Amino acid sequence: IYIHNSLLIPRSTSLIKTVARLSLTWRARLFAKRKINEWILGYIVDKNTSSFQHLFLLDENALIKKFGKYQLSRFLHTSKFQHATVLSQKLAVEYNERISTVAELVGKKLILCDLEQIFLDTANTENSMVHLQTRQAVLKQLQAHGGIILSIVTKNKSSGMGAQGGLFNDNDFIAAQIGITNKIGAIQSIKDQLNLQTRHMVFMDTSKNERTLVTEAFPDMLTLDPSDTAVWERIALWEGIIHGSSDVNRTQLYQEQLERDEFVASQAKESSIRDVESLKKLGLVIDIHEAKKNDLKRVVELINRTNQWNLCGSRTNLEQVQAWHTSTNARILIANAQDRFGDMGVACVAVMTTESDNTDIPIFVLSCRVFGYGVETAMLNEIAKLSHVGSQKTSLTGHCRPTNQNHLSRNMYLDHGFQQVDEKFVLKEQNIIPSVPWAEVRVI
Repeated sequence: IYIHNSLLIPRSTSLIKTVARLSLTWRARLFAKRKINEWILGYIVDKNTSSFQHLFLLDENALIKKFGKYQLSRFLHTSKFQHATVLSQKLAVEYNERISTVAELVGKKLILCDLEQIFLDTANTENSMVHLQTRQAVLKQLQAHGGIILSIVTKNKSSGMGAQGGLFNDNDFIAAQIGITNKIGAIQSIKDQLNLQTRHMVFMDTSKNERTLVTEAFPDMLTLDPSDTAVWERIALWEGIIHGSSDVNRTQLYQEQLERDEFVASQAKESSIRDVESLKKLGLVIDIHEAKKNDLKRVVELINRTNQWNLCGSRTNLEQVQAWHTSTNARILIANAQDRFGDMGVACVAVMTTESDNTDIPIFVLSCRVFGYGVETAMLNEIAKLSHVGSQKTSLTGHCRPTNQNHLSRNMYLDHGFQQVDEKFVLKEQNIIPSVPWAEVRVI
């Protein structure tokens, strides 16, 4: 939600009248503007602090630097309708930029970068190793505080990240495709390795031909021209919106995931199947516990960022999660996973609500990082125990609402012994759920 403060500029049909009005009323306007804007800023801070980051300030004062107060006070029309001045017209442009940013960029997870005009300035110098630090700084903030991961897709034989003055190094990029000849194939390789959908990716390249080819191959992928300064203004807005939304080092998580997948693939080659013994070599430990207060932000993040294994396509906010946390008939369970390659953090979240003789699971999400490792099985087993499934007249009910993205998870309940009853999935015998023999499951 964007809230703009006030310039309190006078409306006028001429420069002379504007100057006269400002001269006569400047003291009162200055006092009123300060009081109003202090109150608005305080309101935004208080609301965000008491709930979650969802209110943002659109500062009218910043428009003075662009256009000047006399230009902003000019009439567009002299009717009695609202929004009569140039200021309103300029504000409309600012809002349009923010609406477009929310619509196009919020929800993206990966930026695929060529090098030109993103990291290296090749347009204004013969030295291809001149870093664009301002642009790199925005991407660095997105990576560090917004949970965005970065990859490189370039035909250059070197990333150039080792040159002096850069803010990145090669380890900051996941599944980088360097020195490739076919960018479509490179993007497909990244998509397969990271198990991400192209609709959650942004492709940045100065070549119009490359952007066109990518759009034709992946119609749901957003393509941007990094040589356009307006693109960087929008990316900066994006960073401001999601700043602080994630404190998870996703780059490290994905690097560990690639190592994990490579290890499992090598074991499969030796044993021909992904059997229990090969999975045991991962040293997987699954810790399940009820969410504490300091877990709630991560619970919101995982629910809102998960698409493929999100049984009902659920979305939430901190207020709703806090309500579950304090409710007497609701529980939020989270599962952390770790193995020989590292700590995967919170990998699964389930909400269970209990009424009389039935426990309901309105939300169940699983991170794509742990697909195939039995984390969902361990979680369902614990839910069944807490629900006393198998006791007299006690049952557990799950839900699945098909979306365009959750194909992989639609059979979860059926695969774990639930029976479909109309549009619900019901479990009445706890021992039907399979175990996870290759992992150590700890209930904390």
